[in-house]
Order: sequence, then C-alpha cells, then structure tokens
Amino acid sequence: MVQNEPDVVFYKSKRTERWWMEIPGPTAAKNLVIPCRYSDYTMATKGEMPDLFFKALQKNLK
Repeated sequence: MVQNEPDVVFYKSKRTERWWMEIPGPTAAKNLVIPCRYSDYTMATKGEMPDLFFKALQKNLK
C-alpha cells in the first residue's frame, strides 16, 4: 500500500475476468468502483498508484 494514500481495494470478476478498483469517498456509502486494468493492479502492488486512481479520487471527493 502506498503511504499516506487511502486504502484501495481491487476486484477481479470471475465471470468476465475484468478488474475493478474501489476508490474511497468521503463516507463509506460514497465509495466508487471503477473499471481498471491488470497493470493498474500490479502498479499498486509495487507501491505506485496509477493516474486513474488519482483522477477518480478527485471526482469522487467533490
């Protein structure tokens, strides 16, 4: 996990094999789940957050 960054949860659909990223919102009820790529997931496991994360976080916190 990246230090000083909110927790992000990744999901992989067993049916479609697509990847999803859950972005935290101001409250748990406002969390946003967005589609992402496997490369976004692997970046996050190495301690780097993809640009997609920051763009979605900005939109979700408004």
